[in-house]
Amino acid sequence: MNIKKLLLFAGILSSLAGANTNAAEPQGTMAMIKTAKIICTGSLTGDVPLLTVSGSGQQKGIETSWLITNTSATDSLAITKIDSYGMDGKLIISLTPDSAPTLETDTGGFFKWTVSPHQLVRFPHDYSMIYPVDGVGGTDPSLVSWYNVVFTVQSATPGGMISAPVALAAMVERTEDLSVTPATHFVLSRTRNECKYMM
Repeated sequence: MNIKKLLLFAGILSSLAGANTNAAEPQGTMAMIKTAKIICTGSLTGDVPLLTVSGSGQQKGIETSWLITNTSATDSLAITKIDSYGMDGKLIISLTPDSAPTLETDTGGFFKWTVSPHQLVRFPHDYSMIYPVDGVGGTDPSLVSWYNVVFTVQSATPGGMISAPVALAAMVERTEDLSVTPATHFVLSRTRNECKYMM
């Protein structure tokens, strides 16, 4: 009788250990966050303007924009800050909802500071760097041929948890012919690179 009780007790312990082991496994896309920083690499080569143009058109060369998807089916995601760093590691520009209140309108609604459940937003390269205008302010375009953009995200509900969003760097290579009307902007290639969560 004692042996049967001992075996039963051992079986229960084994089941509990198995349940705890499963709960401790990495959650992958089901990971929950309160707030997080996501770092993305970007590039911009070719016909680069010497000033930031709100909602500028397609350009010749390679340009990067960023796609952020709220993976939650029920909760909104807040993008609270966007920092862009040149290849020299220096901060080029820092954007927040307060410092860039017209960003949603300027991007034609492609970008939103608050991302609805299962919604994707696109942040364009135009707003991730500042070029010199008449030699005053800004940064050297050669320093932003390769650069990093850091997105700070959190649940739109203060103190709430939300499933980790997916962020991708979307690079497009184009060629153009401005001698015809309308001008053509042929897409040569598209690539998607996963962004990484900062520890």
